Amino acid sequence: MNRLKILICLLLLSMFACEKETRETETSQNATATEESPLDNAPPSEGAAEELAAETPAWAELQIHGAMQRVNLDKDLSATVKVAEALSTMNHGVGAVGGLLGEITVLDENIYVARSGGDEVGFDHYTNAEDIGDLDATLLFGAQVDAWQELELSEGTDRDALVNALETWRNENAPGQPVPFRVMDPAANVNWHVVDATRFPEGGAANCEERKELSHQFEHSGVEVTVVGIYTTEHTGVIVDHTTPMHAHVVLAAGPGGHLDTFTLSEGARLMVPATP
Repeated sequence: MNRLKILICLLLLSMFACEKETRETETSQNATATEESPLDNAPPSEGAAEELAAETPAWAELQIHGAMQRVNLDKDLSATVKVAEALSTMNHGVGAVGGLLGEITVLDENIYVARSGGDEVGFDHYTNAEDIGDLDATLLFGAQVDAWQELELSEGTDRDALVNALETWRNENAPGQPVPFRVMDPAANVNWHVVDATRFPEGGAANCEERKELSHQFEHSGVEVTVVGIYTTEHTGVIVDHTTPMHAHVVLAAGPGGHLDTFTLSEGARLMVPATP
């Protein structure tokens, strides 16, 4: 009997010791977690915040009104912004008139509007945002670029070659950022269109290619042009569609212009990208 009592006492002491060890371990873990949590939740230091802000150049902070997928998938052609109001934050932009009844191109103080909705297209050129009146846009994407730098282009540059040139420059200067760009060419071959929703079938066009085929189309060879565009791989379905990372418009020196489709540039073409430090 005495031996039995001794064994029971030893068992109880062992259980008490295990429970004490478990409690001490949990207390130690909780203390560690409490010490680390303020560091995990602490805001970045002032220097880190400034470094993060510096990673996004001002010209890459795009103004985005509307989305391509809203037009393609939802068939929503309604206006998203008054053009005159949007121009206060952009001097470089591309878009479509409200209801998809034309094209809008912003080139510094010049605003080019191609108006559709009939058998012919009307082309207007404004140099003052106040003169635009109540013109609205279904799509309008733009940036404020204060200075540009010039890059070389090879004769015969087409869409694919221009995309490669922009991607190379971006990787070296602003990885992952959208790139506003311009091309000046004294003798380009260009195919372009002006969108016209009145030509769409009931229910709307199925995609960008169908919209292009149903729109007013133009073709010119050896003409002086300025291309205004945005290159981005981060805004598919918003600024660009799934077929290309480029959304570009063209303005002919003679005045007319619209959405750029295909092109071949001449030897005298110059590519302009935002100036970097």
